[in-house]
Amino acid sequence: MQAIQGVVTIVQESRFQVVDADGVAHHFLLSRKASVEPEQLPILQREQTPVRVWCLSAPDIIGHVAARIDVLDRPRLRPQPAAPAHQPELAEAAA
Repeated sequence: MQAIQGVVTIVQESRFQVVDADGVAHHFLLSRKASVEPEQLPILQREQTPVRVWCLSAPDIIGHVAARIDVLDRPRLRPQPAAPAHQPELAEAAA
């Protein structure tokens, strides 16, 4: 079984597209036995959630059959320090 990581960009019923880090689009048909329901795909698309799709090649369709979708952790951003508040009285005292 092959695994492809990326972000869900297009959803139509049980068909969806994942774009990987290199910008390559991969097309999938969700298996009936998959760990995700078709109704959950639009949420993954809307939230741009990183996913790993475990899939099988299908000789009779263009694309892959998605057997399982794992939601990946988003990279955590460090909180930026708050900008100091403007204090006009200090600026006037320095002048």
